[in-house]
Amino acid sequence: MFGTDWPLANLEEYVCFVKHFVAEKHWEPVFYDNAKRIYGLK
Repeated sequence: MFGTDWPLANLEEYVCFVKHFVAEKHWEPVFYDNAKRIYGLK
């Protein structure tokens, strides 16, 4: 795998799984804000 486990899980299924447990009002912080912070996006 050349040092990575990506993609460990089907991304679409993972997003559906997370949405099941996280209230919709928190989706933006969970998905967008975390990605922005992790990848240094502006």
